Amino acid sequence: MGHILIIEDEENARSFLRDSVSCYGNVSTISSLEEVDSEILKRKYDLIIADYYLSDKNCFQFLSEYRYHLGP
Repeated sequence: MGHILIIEDEENARSFLRDSVSCYGNVSTISSLEEVDSEILKRKYDLIIADYYLSDKNCFQFLSEYRYHLGP
C-alpha cells in the first residue's frame, strides 16, 4: 500500500477525503502548511492531495518549494 498525504484546513473536507482514499493506502492528514515540514520529511508520499488555498500560499507554491523533498 502507498502513502497518501492530505493537506486540508477544513475539518469536514479533510475527514471526507481521508475516508474516501483510505482503501488505497496509509493516509496522513495535516491541516496547515506549518505542519508540512515535520510530516513531509517522515516518509516519501505516493500521492499528495492539497487544498488549493492554504494560509498564505497556494498548493502550487507549496509543491514547487518541496519538490526536492518529494522526489521525481
